[in-house]
Amino acid sequence: MGMTADGTIKGRVAVVTGAATGIGRAIAVAYAEAGAKVVCVSRRMETLRPAVDAITNAGHSALAVQADTSDAEQVEAAVQQAVDAFGRIDILVNNAGFLDFSPIMDVSEELFDRTFAVNVKGYFLFSQAAARQMIQQGVGGSIINITSISAEQCGELKVHYCASNAARKMLTKGFALELAKHQIRVNAVAPGDIESDIVRDPNIQHVLDSVDFGAFAPLGRRGKPDDIVGACIFLASEQAGYITGSTLLIDGGAFSGVYFPRAADAPA
Repeated sequence: MGMTADGTIKGRVAVVTGAATGIGRAIAVAYAEAGAKVVCVSRRMETLRPAVDAITNAGHSALAVQADTSDAEQVEAAVQQAVDAFGRIDILVNNAGFLDFSPIMDVSEELFDRTFAVNVKGYFLFSQAAARQMIQQGVGGSIINITSISAEQCGELKVHYCASNAARKMLTKGFALELAKHQIRVNAVAPGDIESDIVRDPNIQHVLDSVDFGAFAPLGRRGKPDDIVGACIFLASEQAGYITGSTLLIDGGAFSGVYFPRAADAPA
C-alpha cells in the first residue's frame, strides 16, 4: 500500500467511526500504519476491542471509544476522549452506517428514522463536534464522509438507504462551504459494492453473496475494504490541500455507464 509509506499524515490524530469492522477498520489500520494516532469509535465495544488491539499490538497508537453516533451527548464525549488522549483532532472519517433492504411499502417509520439517525444525523453531529475542536486548534483539518454510489443512483429495496446517502452528499458540500474559512476541508468517498458485514440480516447477506456484482463493474470484481483506504489517506493529507466539497467514486467503474460483460465465447 504505497500511499501509507510517505508519512503525509504521520503524527496527526484521526477519529474513525464505525471502525470495528469492514471499511472503517481498514481505514483505521491504514492510518495507524501511516503514522497517525487513531481514535476508533464503534457502538459495540466487543467488536471494536479486537480491532484496536490489533493496531496497538503492531506498535501503533490507537484508542477504543464506545459511542452511538446518533446520540449528541455520546458524540461530544467521544470527541473529548480523543482530545484527552491525544491532545487534538486533525482528521475525522465518518463511516458508521446502517443498511437495510426492504420494499419501500414495508419501510416503517421506526426503520426510516433509524436509517437517517445513523447515516445522516450521526455524520452531522460528529462533523459538528470535530469541527468545533479543529476551529479551536486554528490550523485546519480534514473531514471525510464515507457515502455510497447509492447517493448517485437509487436501487430497489433500499430507497430509504439511498435517500440517506444523498443527504450525506449534501452534508459534505454544506460543511465544505461553511468550514472553508477555517481551512477545514470536507470531502466524501463513495464506494460501490464492497465486501463487508454491514448487512446484519443473514438471509439478505446470502442473497448478496450469491450475486456476481463484479460482473457489473468494468474492473471485473467486487471491491474490498482496502480499496478505499488510499483515497482516505490522500484526502486527509496536504496533497489534497485544494480539494473540498468533492465526492470520489470508488466502484470499479460501475457508475461509468451501462456495462455488458464480454461473453466467454465472444471474439477479443
